[in-house]
Amino acid sequence: MKEKPQERQRTRFIAVGSGKDDDEFKELTKSLGIEDVIVHFPLMKQSNLAHIYTVIEVFVFPTTRKGESLGLVGLEAMACQTPIMASAIGGILDYVQDGHNGWLFTPGDAVQLKDLFIKFDELSTEQYASISQAAYTTALQYEQTAIQSKLSAIFKELNLINKERGL
Repeated sequence: MKEKPQERQRTRFIAVGSGKDDDEFKELTKSLGIEDVIVHFPLMKQSNLAHIYTVIEVFVFPTTRKGESLGLVGLEAMACQTPIMASAIGGILDYVQDGHNGWLFTPGDAVQLKDLFIKFDELSTEQYASISQAAYTTALQYEQTAIQSKLSAIFKELNLINKERGL
């Protein structure tokens, strides 16, 4: 898909993090001719990530880790009213409702992710606002104060079950 010149001028992708694939990442952006639209922060303090989440329109969480637990970065972005595009894997499936508060794609499926970007680009302002609000509402359900009582109840129930079993 060819971008309109004005779209290319305003589009930026922000990548945060570093690791063993840094050199490959740099080479790929160069070979694709997109180094002018990529802003890369190799490392960032956790406290500064909220600044990133508030300036982006969508957070992409392309994890392929089968053991991905909750995936806190997704919830952190949603807490900043930023919807997410995330791999349909692990704990992410517990909080992303495809098309409601974000979007899901098959882990590692670049074509499906590209199609989500096209769908995202076609959203009206009202649709985006609705999905952003749903993302925020979802994140509130995972706030420490909201989850603390739920966890406490679960542990109490498990304790009772263990006592009944003589454990």
